[in-house]
Amino acid sequence: MGNQDAAPAFGKPRKTPDYYAAVTAFITSLRSTTPQRQIAGMLNGAGYRSPTGKPFNRATVANFLRKKSI
Repeated sequence: MGNQDAAPAFGKPRKTPDYYAAVTAFITSLRSTTPQRQIAGMLNGAGYRSPTGKPFNRATVANFLRKKSI
């Protein structure tokens, strides 16, 4: 019932809490030694996608860091 591919309601998270915890841990472990562009490539290589479903890039990693106050 309902559209499983529909975007969540305005203001609701696009992914599960487990997704955010995993991506946050991944980024945090690399942040001090790895450039954001390289972190994006590693996230993509590990099969992660941004909260909007697109591949990570430098800007999405930077936004993730800023929004999560990492």
